[in-house]
Amino acid sequence: MNARVIGIVFFALAMALAATFPAFAEFSQKTVTVTGEGETKDEATMRALRTAVEQGVGVLVSSETLVENSQLISDKIYSAVTGYVSTYEVIEDNGGADGLWEVKVKATVSLAQLRQDLQALKLLIEEKENPRIAIIFREYIDGGELPAPVVQTAFEKYFLKAKFDVVDVGQLERIKERDATLNYDDPIKAAALWRRFGAEVLILGEASAELGSVRTAHGVKVYSYTANVTVKAIKTDTAKVIASEEESATARGGGTKGEGDIARDALKEAGNALVEELMGSIVEVWRDEVYNVQTVEVVLINATDEEQKLFVAGLKNIDGVEKVIERFVEETTAMYDVLAAGAITKGLAEKIKGIEGLTLSVPSKSPNRLKVQVEKE
Repeated sequence: MNARVIGIVFFALAMALAATFPAFAEFSQKTVTVTGEGETKDEATMRALRTAVEQGVGVLVSSETLVENSQLISDKIYSAVTGYVSTYEVIEDNGGADGLWEVKVKATVSLAQLRQDLQALKLLIEEKENPRIAIIFREYIDGGELPAPVVQTAFEKYFLKAKFDVVDVGQLERIKERDATLNYDDPIKAAALWRRFGAEVLILGEASAELGSVRTAHGVKVYSYTANVTVKAIKTDTAKVIASEEESATARGGGTKGEGDIARDALKEAGNALVEELMGSIVEVWRDEVYNVQTVEVVLINATDEEQKLFVAGLKNIDGVEKVIERFVEETTAMYDVLAAGAITKGLAEKIKGIEGLTLSVPSKSPNRLKVQVEKE
């Protein structure tokens, strides 16, 4: 029995026990009232939620917290947290008095797996600002391209049922853009295209079903088809692959079902098995980004060597930034990966514009990428 099946069995058992024994229900979730501080309301709220998660998980976390100027600047203690916030309510805030927000939050922390609780998933999607997802597959049966997608449809239904915002791929000018969009081996080109269509995440896949065997049983031909499906989830603003999965399935049948029907059954079975795995992987990435550390790609332009040094020093001094990695420098352009606490990433652009010694603007930004320009007098 694999880990996923064990998890589902355990979750079902937990729900049954919760219904039968109230004490078990109390163990399965914990409601706490906590406070958080930050330069913005979002930042203060997220820090409060992290405190809630730590209290909810309790003994599961053994942590050392680095504190400077009465503010938590290290979020590494949450890397081992297995709980998550299922619901929360800001019950009090100080309105940002004296330039520092303080909020009081009532939060319910669930200890079940995040992917198995749609209420928590909805919260997570909202914290990620409802990222839009484009789903597109190239599908084949016996080498011939399938005009009516099977796996793509299964993926769309699953993500829509989970309340994701799915982009209508019918917007695509298929004749002009089809090759670029379906180029599974060139995610950069595909991601750039779908970014223009408003998607933050592109799910790009290939699926094929091949005839395995034909035999005759009681005068009826029985066909066996094996389907193989591969898929990637890509952030369209950085073209980074955040999840990659594959699955296979075999379907057999005959009688009133023709070869095409059996092949489609195999594709559908593989697709249904794969979509849960992929969504789980995406959710885990998002959960880690929201409650732990997110990587933001920062591109600096129009900067001299000295200005680049000042910029990096300023980045490192921003509260909540854990690490700055230089990816490349070419004359007046540089690119950095900034690893920052998920609580501050929404306001990172404003914090960057406040770096001392430089006049900076942010001509473009997206959830995972900022373009920063040094303004000359």
